Amino acid sequence: MQQAQSDQSQAAADAATAQTDAATAATKEQAATTAETAAATAKQNAQAQDAAASTARQNASDAEQQQNALQAKAGAADAYADAESSNSDAGQAQQAATQADQDAADATTAATGAQQAATDATGKAADADAAATQAQAAADQAQAAAQDAAAQKATADQAVATDNAAAAKAISDSQTAAAAAAAAQQDAATAKAQSAAAHADAGAATAQAAKSQAAAATAAGFAWATAQAATAASDAAQQVAAPANDAIQLGPPTRTATPLPGWRC
Repeated sequence: MQQAQSDQSQAAADAATAQTDAATAATKEQAATTAETAAATAKQNAQAQDAAASTARQNASDAEQQQNALQAKAGAADAYADAESSNSDAGQAQQAATQADQDAADATTAATGAQQAATDATGKAADADAAATQAQAAADQAQAAAQDAAAQKATADQAVATDNAAAAKAISDSQTAAAAAAAAQQDAATAKAQSAAAHADAGAATAQAAKSQAAAATAAGFAWATAQAATAASDAAQQVAAPANDAIQLGPPTRTATPLPGWRC
């Protein structure tokens, strides 16, 4: 019984540990899922930043080409204005050259801005890639922790199963022992009753033996008295028989020739 109680206590302790491990495993699994979601989001953000940086770089390249074209155009306009400075069209040529220079300057400003935007976008993309890498590392670590917690939970569950089996066996053994003890008590009670009956029979036999001994003593007394009477009777018979024997030995009386008076032959 003590072993069964000990096994049940151990099973309860292991069950509590298993519940704690299960809660820990669930928490870590949730953390791993959250980390995986965060990693996926960071990866998508990094991809978007990479796309934006690529677009910005393309825009910067386009702006630079536009700048180069407008600068070339401005140069040509300036040359034309210089060439036409002595003609009547010099004013228009100079106006065109001035406009071309302004367009070139605007293109340069746009190209510079596009280049800066491309640089900023590239930096953001690099930061997003780094964040995605860190998020993935955190997700991997969380997943590893969740797997460890799951393994620990499985070990705890196995311990609980083992303890439950041991407790069940101990309970079965205690029940078997209790049944055996009850049977032994029943056998002891039966043996005690049989012993009491045998003791009573022995008492009765002793009493009967005492009665038999008393009867035997009485019978012996009667036998002794009978023997004494027989001895006395035998002595009396011998005394009675002695004269007869003497008479037999002496024989009959002798007859005379003349009978006595009153004698008839």
